[in-house]
Amino acid sequence: MPPTVGLSDPLDFDSDVPVHEQIAQRVKFAIARGAFGPGAQLPSVRGLARDLLVNPNTVVRVYRRLEAEGVIYTRRGKGVFVQDAVTDRCQGDGEALVRRTLRDAVELAARAGIKGRELERLWKATREELA
Repeated sequence: MPPTVGLSDPLDFDSDVPVHEQIAQRVKFAIARGAFGPGAQLPSVRGLARDLLVNPNTVVRVYRRLEAEGVIYTRRGKGVFVQDAVTDRCQGDGEALVRRTLRDAVELAARAGIKGRELERLWKATREELA
């Protein structure tokens, strides 16, 4: 069974982002950073569901969506695998998500009256906290 590299960290069940969306993002991020290369087998539905403490139907939903997007493919009786040449697309999707999130944060800061140097100070402090 393949490892769940970065996929099995706890989900945020209190998030505004639906669980199935969090899982899909994690799969794409794992592909983008090279944890699962082209042709690599992803964790089984049951295995990933067990690791994430979700219903297997949730993982099935995620895998079906990613298959419809052309990110993964299923080989009946064999498992779920990463399509060829999707790493760049997954990287682009991740970058777009980060850009949207940063834009939202900057807009929130502006509404709170935080601009310029103060915003940069907060950005630097936050990065250092996470380092």
